[in-house]
Amino acid sequence: MINKDAIFALLRSEFEYSMRKRRNHLMSLAAIIITLFFIIYTYLAGGLSEVFTGYLYVKDEYLWTILLYSSALFLYLLGIFIGADVFPHDIEEGYVDTLYTLPSTRIDLFIGKLVGGYLSLITYIMIIEAIIATTIYIIFQVSIDFIILLGITSGFALASLVFYTISIYLGIRMRSWIHVTLFSLSILLISPFTEYLLYGLGLSNYSIIEVLSNLLPHRPLEIPISIVYSLIEAGEIPKGLIDPVTGLIIIALYTLVFTSISASKFIEADFI
Repeated sequence: MINKDAIFALLRSEFEYSMRKRRNHLMSLAAIIITLFFIIYTYLAGGLSEVFTGYLYVKDEYLWTILLYSSALFLYLLGIFIGADVFPHDIEEGYVDTLYTLPSTRIDLFIGKLVGGYLSLITYIMIIEAIIATTIYIIFQVSIDFIILLGITSGFALASLVFYTISIYLGIRMRSWIHVTLFSLSILLISPFTEYLLYGLGLSNYSIIEVLSNLLPHRPLEIPISIVYSLIEAGEIPKGLIDPVTGLIIIALYTLVFTSISASKFIEADFI
């Protein structure tokens, strides 16, 4: 039987812990500083003109979007940092004995800490994107539609969720934040982020790069998804809609898999 009060208490405790963690503050600050650097660079280069922002050349109307996305790497790293610490910190900081005294089951503990850590990640992302959007408005007088800003922020939150849940699983197995973090950094190298980075650097046209890109873990998932699209005759749907839907499906699959195996491992194993 799920104890909602216990879950809420654990959720709040984990959320407050993550929001106080200095390394999370530093990673958030890095995301803001790097993005502000691109904003200032763009301003000094002539403002709303076609300039190099660090990812690719863009037109005026897409400038703010690219600037918002320049924090992507750090937001994904933040997901790894927070996820890697959700369970190991109970061991590393000596909180394990306290967990025994709580009127909660293992599933309560898992749900509360999992959701609490993710809510802190969402909060960091919202704060970072709000600061960036405000800065763009002040410097360029470009007003960003709230719905679009919410969509971009939600996209980051969902993409970071994959890195977060993978780190949760590794944290339960390795029980050490530093070990999980070092191992999880390799996840970025085999994620869609690498593919987008290569495209932004203009390297995607090389045959060897194209072959290696096809070996990335998310690529095999695109094949059955494409088959489903053909069965439902989705060919007439704009590519601008197909790509986000495909991304959401892949995110959902990865999140479901790693959350399920994490819960199974945590409940069955002698973690505490």
